Amino acid sequence: MIEHLRKVPLFSGLSDENLLSIANLGHIDAVPPNTMVLQEGDPGRSLFVVLEGEVKICYYAPDGREVILSMLEEGQFFGEMALLACQSRSATVITTKTSRLAQIRCQDFKELLRQHPDIAVSMLSEVTERLRRTSLLLERLSTMNVPGRLYMLILDQCLHTNTLLHSQTSEAFPVIELPIHQVLADQIATSRETVSRALSGLKKNGILEPIAGKNNFFKVDVRALETLTQTMT
Repeated sequence: MIEHLRKVPLFSGLSDENLLSIANLGHIDAVPPNTMVLQEGDPGRSLFVVLEGEVKICYYAPDGREVILSMLEEGQFFGEMALLACQSRSATVITTKTSRLAQIRCQDFKELLRQHPDIAVSMLSEVTERLRRTSLLLERLSTMNVPGRLYMLILDQCLHTNTLLHSQTSEAFPVIELPIHQVLADQIATSRETVSRALSGLKKNGILEPIAGKNNFFKVDVRALETLTQTMT
């Protein structure tokens, strides 16, 4: 577990001894895809760290539609807001892939923060960034048309990917893995068919270039996509 914790930005500054202490606090579960880990309204008793796999943070609109607020991958965490505020869960969390999740109980996690204040600072930074992205998502949903919302979603993912592919002119193009069309549709409150048509247009215009041998991986012409997005505002 220590090797996985070392990849978590929240714990990256800790020594192996401290990582071992955290590992001893955590309970690890292997969770199948499409499994509800947390439900909105549940009491907040634990923090979760994604050691492997992926989860989606979502809520359900009054008409039953699922709106995805964010996708969290290896090294990211969730469940901290209800834990720190002693309130019920504000969203539902569901695995999208087979995942390994480390669960740290409330009392153990608060003691960890007392012993390592730098973890609290790191967490504050991550939570602030997550709130900023959620705010932008809600703004897109209320002010932009469907293609514009999709373009902004892709640009947001480009900003947060660490994988770069360099062209012959040495200009860097991010390579990102896009979720399946239905997940993208749920993130921007539209239909899967609408997302499929919009992505086909981006591929046709060379803005999204599929990576051979890697399903759902694309090289993105960020400048062209930014220009296209500006015409939507």
